[in-house]
Amino acid sequence: MSIPSLLAIIALVYTIAFARRVADNIPEGSVNTEPLLGLEKLNVWLVNIVNPIWSGFVLYFTWRKKLPTKAKQASHVSFIVFGIELVIGCILVFLLMAYGGPGMTPDYAVNCTVPESSRNSTVYNRDEAACYIAQRVDVTTDQALYVIDLMEQQLKELGLTEGSTPKEENPFVDPYRYVLERNKSSLTEKEITKIIDAEYYYEQYIGIIQK
Repeated sequence: MSIPSLLAIIALVYTIAFARRVADNIPEGSVNTEPLLGLEKLNVWLVNIVNPIWSGFVLYFTWRKKLPTKAKQASHVSFIVFGIELVIGCILVFLLMAYGGPGMTPDYAVNCTVPESSRNSTVYNRDEAACYIAQRVDVTTDQALYVIDLMEQQLKELGLTEGSTPKEENPFVDPYRYVLERNKSSLTEKEITKIIDAEYYYEQYIGIIQK
């Protein structure tokens, strides 16, 4: 079980105990309209930060009859935290998609020797591609060329040429699986995945893949 999942479960269990403890202080049939107090507010925010959906659900339905004001406040906190976390998650996904994730850098022209004249030339250069990859992934140019060779081998087997058909549009091209199945080097699955991702970025950089 991952740490985030474990924390979410712990937060849920704590929320149930906390909500019941607060509700039990109110006699049956009574209604208390006081707002959240200091420690109560702190607890509500903390459990919602860890598990906003289920914590908000538990707090609201445990308190809605005896503590309607606290229930509404807890619900509002849940929606606020969920919204903030959703926005942060979308931003992180966008950054990973835009910049290739950990181990890669978007500073293409500065950190690699791929000349500016190569852009939009539609000419695929294996050595430039290997250099481009090595500057963005913690591998050597020889390791990058090894993966590129396997990728080109797959294209030849399918009767394609580099850049002739956008690979993401061809359902038969799966370089990740192809390279992993034929890999006889010391490269790990994670390294191979990063190399192939970087190779795609190189094609986009020089203009082979038109978005």
